[in-house]
Amino acid sequence: MSLASTHKSASHSVDNNALTTDAIPPRNRLELLTAFESNVTASQWVYRQLLKAMSEPATILPLSQSSAIVSAAAKTEPVVETEPAVETVKTIPRLYADDWQHEQLYSTTWSVAQSLLDSDCRIVTSTTLSQKSILQSIRFYTDAKVAKTAQQAQFAFINLEEWTDNKLYSTGSLIAPHESCTLVIQVPNISNEPLSSSPSLLLSGPGIKTQKSLSIAGLTPLHIEFLIENNQLYPCGIDIIFCSPTHVAALPRSTVIDSSSLSSHRTPHHSPSITSEVA
Repeated sequence: MSLASTHKSASHSVDNNALTTDAIPPRNRLELLTAFESNVTASQWVYRQLLKAMSEPATILPLSQSSAIVSAAAKTEPVVETEPAVETVKTIPRLYADDWQHEQLYSTTWSVAQSLLDSDCRIVTSTTLSQKSILQSIRFYTDAKVAKTAQQAQFAFINLEEWTDNKLYSTGSLIAPHESCTLVIQVPNISNEPLSSSPSLLLSGPGIKTQKSLSIAGLTPLHIEFLIENNQLYPCGIDIIFCSPTHVAALPRSTVIDSSSLSSHRTPHHSPSITSEVA
């Protein structure tokens, strides 16, 4: 789905009657996550970060207050690029009133959801991200609906280990390539420097001057195959946003992955469990 077509206007409001076909319980009976402290300021800042990430593939950008604090304290932190300069604490808005404490969902992933989702969106989540509090919060704060199948979803939220079949998600069509799915994947770490036991991707294409390297903790040869095959579908294909606990990086479908990034080792396919219901 085109990123530019998803951003909510500042006047976006939630129609509680449209959140689900069932009756919505009173808010005090919902299990809701903490929302943006300042919805307009935070949502716009996150959206600009995501636009930059999409237009400059493999550029790692901070998406939380803690990421700026970490970067300022440790200049050698490998998950942050040195060029362009890392944003300072003063340039990153306070996104949440309290420290993020959810065990399964990163604050970065939740920020992406709040910034991009609206009432026109259909989403799916994998098993580990299908907790009642997550789905109810998405539906309450963004008005997005849960798709019946992954093929019908404009956005899918999964963990990296649950990314086992690209064919689950819509790649759009030649007539409407923008009607594809955007895959938001939680990963332990992302870096432009090599990470132990994780292959480095050599990338080229629009938004990259010559070639760029990106390492994603936990990435397997099967995932690299997915990325190579996805680019071969262009202009169709899925767009991917990788979320670490503090940073984001994107690989749009136009990004070319050098085949030398692919190991000869093959990993077996397993279909992840995708949910379309609130428990």
